[in-house]
Amino acid sequence: MITGGPTTAIKQHWGCISFQSVTKEKLCQFSIGVDNGGTIVFWGQNRGIGQPTGIYSNRSGQLLPIVNAVTTIPDSGGSSFYVNNLTTYSFKNDRLAFIGSTGYPDSPYPLVNEGLFVERSGGALDKLADRTTQAPGGAAGTFTSFVGGTGLLAFNGQEVTFNARTSVTNRIGLYRTQGGTIETVADVHTPVPERPGSTFGDGFRLDVDGHTLAFTDSGNGVYKDVGAGLQKVADVNTRVPGSDLFSFGQRIENVSISNGNVAFDWGSQGVYIEYEGQLAKVIAQGDTLDGKVVNSTAMSSDALSGNRLAFFASFSDGSEGVYVATAVPEASEAAMLLAGLGVIGVIAHRRRQINDVV
Repeated sequence: MITGGPTTAIKQHWGCISFQSVTKEKLCQFSIGVDNGGTIVFWGQNRGIGQPTGIYSNRSGQLLPIVNAVTTIPDSGGSSFYVNNLTTYSFKNDRLAFIGSTGYPDSPYPLVNEGLFVERSGGALDKLADRTTQAPGGAAGTFTSFVGGTGLLAFNGQEVTFNARTSVTNRIGLYRTQGGTIETVADVHTPVPERPGSTFGDGFRLDVDGHTLAFTDSGNGVYKDVGAGLQKVADVNTRVPGSDLFSFGQRIENVSISNGNVAFDWGSQGVYIEYEGQLAKVIAQGDTLDGKVVNSTAMSSDALSGNRLAFFASFSDGSEGVYVATAVPEASEAAMLLAGLGVIGVIAHRRRQINDVV
């Protein structure tokens, strides 16, 4: 079932939901992430009043920084973080993991002290890796940069999965902290499942759920590891469900995993889910929702929770909204039932057709 409706308070942008407003704390232009416990964590840009720009939370009952422009970087000799480099983070089990550094590549100040950091219980910061850290595999050299951006880092409360470039290959790999070590999830040497002779490319958008994970490979495919090694969900050779199109092509973007099920968006053309082993369309360009024709869709790495999937849709009449779909498995295919957030209406997806139900 899809619940949702038009909203003016929320805007979907590059796979994350952002609020464009100024709060009474004088923070603005922040992207929201909500932990399972209900804590709100966000990157806030200061407009000259109140706390410095940084990552804030309400977990103590009031708005306080976790890390900001006056926080000292561990093992840096007293340097503090450059705030514009604090926008890639993940929060779980009341702990924050993030990429941070001093300086910025496009500024007069050099990018130094770049690394991957995690918050300990009590608020102190630990450095998990930096540019002196040996990449897994021995022959890869050291990490040369930690790649930031939406969906490029995930934290399950214990392990951090991240994108980083190495000195020997100068290519981006996907890595995961495991206890006191770092292991490779996928890189240019890792074979791609069901594609003999192929290895993974540069750049991985990802999501984790406990110790399971899913990721996209440079838009070429969606893969998951639920404890049995890497498995293909969909790739450039997979026929698009509910469509006459032969394959997805190189436009797969964000991915979300929950209970071993995986959802992903195919550019702005549609949202799809592998639910209980079956691949199905949730919503796609040209479908009708709330009596309007869908123009584009998007979702984030936090979209899927259990059998519920949140996504954004814009329509041919210029309106837009955030909706929630509920997966209902059937004997022949994984179906998605769709309904309106303000009890606007319900539509059911059955065998490539969407029928209005009042």
